[in-house]
This record gives sequence, C-alpha cells and structure tokens, in this order.
Amino acid sequence: MGLRAVGFAVAVAAAVALCAGCAGPTTDTAVSAYVDAAIAEMRDGIHADSEEFRRAVDDLGPTLRAAPTIADTYAGLQQLAVAAGGEHSSFAASANRPRD
Repeated sequence: MGLRAVGFAVAVAAAVALCAGCAGPTTDTAVSAYVDAAIAEMRDGIHADSEEFRRAVDDLGPTLRAAPTIADTYAGLQQLAVAAGGEHSSFAASANRPRD
C-alpha cells in the first residue's frame, strides 16, 4: 500500500471517528451528515477525480443518505471507498460508536 493510500485510509478513519457522535436513534439529517462527511474525506482518494467515483457517488449517494440508520450505510460506503482509493482501500466504521 502506497503512502497516499495509507493517508487516504487514515483520512477515512478520521472522518468516521468525527461522526462517532451520530449515535442513538438517528435522524435523516444525522445519516445524511455522516454519509456526506465520509464522502468528503474520500475525495482525497487516488481515484476520486475519476468518472467511476463520480458515478458511484451519484448512484449510491441518495440511497445512502436515505438509509434508516448509519450502520445501513457501511456496505455502500465501502463500495465508494474502493472506487475512490482503489482495490486496497476500505471503509472502517468507528469502533467506539454505539450501534444503532
């Protein structure tokens, strides 16, 4: 894993940690804010300026923002992380965040 990929993984983990306060019964606003924060961090990925990433955000973004809970966004955010950072990238939800 290259230095840029490591930095990208750290940035995604930091975004997730920042959103750790999005707990308890989530609102549409909390889920949407969580997704938007994660996508914003993914924009530093090595492939974030690619058409594939833009399409993935366009396709998955609305569905992720409408998810009933933050946990329901994890699989889609994983797909976006791979589109933004390449096959060795991943999305890691904060381990400190209570499950909803």
